[in-house]
Amino acid sequence: MSKKQLTAAQGIEAACILFAINTDVEGMVRLAHSAQLPSSYLDGPGAISFCSEWRAFTHAVVTSGLMQYAPNSVLMGYLRQTGNLLQHADQNQPAQHGQGADQPEGSGKHTEDVGTKLEAFVDGPFAQYMPLLAQGQQSQCPELFCQRLAVETARIRGEATPLDNQSMARLAAIMAMLISAVWDKLEQYEILAD
Repeated sequence: MSKKQLTAAQGIEAACILFAINTDVEGMVRLAHSAQLPSSYLDGPGAISFCSEWRAFTHAVVTSGLMQYAPNSVLMGYLRQTGNLLQHADQNQPAQHGQGADQPEGSGKHTEDVGTKLEAFVDGPFAQYMPLLAQGQQSQCPELFCQRLAVETARIRGEATPLDNQSMARLAAIMAMLISAVWDKLEQYEILAD
């Protein structure tokens, strides 16, 4: 079977779409429920932490897939979209969670916050998943995900909410399915360089 060719721009757009469809807020909430995560992760600050961590993992999955199946120019083009992807994700965050709702349009603080959030995202969770995925150690991602989620919950709530073994196993299975689905999709295309 011959692979469908995509231009570099189409490859970047396809990668952005893969990120967007796998980080839809409603979908992430359903995912948390289907993994039977503790209630502290299903709404409020815990849900925001879960969604943020899932976005970092998903971004790393798409990036590592591009490292395997796309030219470097497409990989770099996708990485340059990170700020836009996060900004779009913040705009789609439910209003009751308080994300992005307080920022007036065009305020200088908003631009500063975007840069700070981007740097924290890239240097924080994204940077921790990338080596595991790039070196074929994706089986370690669920444990890292759960550790990071527990630490963030402890920071916000003052107490950690660890996941039980059954929830961890479900989450690990969902994470493995995401990796497989994204990488399989990218493998179906021949993405051309600029």
